[in-house]
Amino acid sequence: MRITRTAATAALTGLLATALAACGSSGSSGGSGTAAKPSGAGSPAAGAPAGALPGGGAKAELLAAAAVMAKAGSAKITSTGNGGGKPGTDAVGHYAWGGQPKLDLRRQSNGTALAVRAVGGQVYLGTTAQPSPLPGGKHWVELTGTESGTFQSMLVMLDPVAQLTAAAQSGKVTDAGTDAAVGGAHHYQGTVPADTLLAGLSNLTADQRSALQAQLAGGSVKLDFWLNAKRELVQEHQSELNSAGAPTGTGDVSTVYADLGSAVDVAAPAASDLADQSAALQLLGLAQG
Repeated sequence: MRITRTAATAALTGLLATALAACGSSGSSGGSGTAAKPSGAGSPAAGAPAGALPGGGAKAELLAAAAVMAKAGSAKITSTGNGGGKPGTDAVGHYAWGGQPKLDLRRQSNGTALAVRAVGGQVYLGTTAQPSPLPGGKHWVELTGTESGTFQSMLVMLDPVAQLTAAAQSGKVTDAGTDAAVGGAHHYQGTVPADTLLAGLSNLTADQRSALQAQLAGGSVKLDFWLNAKRELVQEHQSELNSAGAPTGTGDVSTVYADLGSAVDVAAPAASDLADQSAALQLLGLAQG
């Protein structure tokens, strides 16, 4: 079994299956790269002031936000992802970045509750459906080898501190002003060469870095950030661009952050509740909705 990076992106952010085994990326959405606020997310800046930031320019503001997010270390997230040109739906959960990332993300798809969980260096795909559709009524699959590495590398790429820092250091950041559609948060945009972004991801293993370099194929990543007056990242959007600077139509992810610094309590599933790894394709198949 081989899970491509597009499938990993989709599963982590929308739990959508769009490129399984040798299917690869399918088509292009030709999207504009403008982030839409995930439905049901609520105000991303709730409880925090918004509006213009008094700092020393876009680069300084992003670096200040990176420091704030590094201190927070975790948040409740609502993410919408697309892969292979297919639209995504909201996934909600908790994410802790830096060091060894932890994630507990859930989404309802076709009436089935799907989940992805990362803890202790392991990644699990699962469902909370009762009865479970997996063999033996089990609920989880532990990914190993290349499949686990693909998901782990995506977890690192979602790190808001790394993204803010890479965008600031790229020198290609613009101030797009305040955005009433995102609670009056201040909007910054940047395009970061894939090599620059990967260079800033110190938690990647050598194998993960090589795999991501091959997948991104010399392209770049367009990043949009919305900061409140506390320089907290309240929303972020990333989209992949090819070597010609055009949207690939895959890997688009919008994430809303709330409850910064909240505890991320994730436990590995019981060994007795783990199905064979081959059931991962069944779970990703359920996610195609």
